[in-house]
Amino acid sequence: MVDSGQSLEANDSHTTALGDVDGDGDLDMVVADTAKGNWIYRNDGSGDYSSSTQLADINDSHFITLGDVDADGDLDMVRQTPVVKATGYT
Repeated sequence: MVDSGQSLEANDSHTTALGDVDGDGDLDMVVADTAKGNWIYRNDGSGDYSSSTQLADINDSHFITLGDVDADGDLDMVRQTPVVKATGYT
């Protein structure tokens, strides 16, 4: 492992999930952050996570996972809040 020197927008993150969110063949990262909301970091193909997008109106997540929940061929996100309320997004 080598320190990439990259920093994340998250400051109270609880979980990260890896998956090909943008369909370009490499692993992107989704970070669950209770303080600043959830973020998607897109892998630029060289191992750097150069582009980030905050998921609007989705915050206070403690657990997050990715998978094709509805079998439509793309990744969906499932998150859990501190009060054990699970929500899915497709």
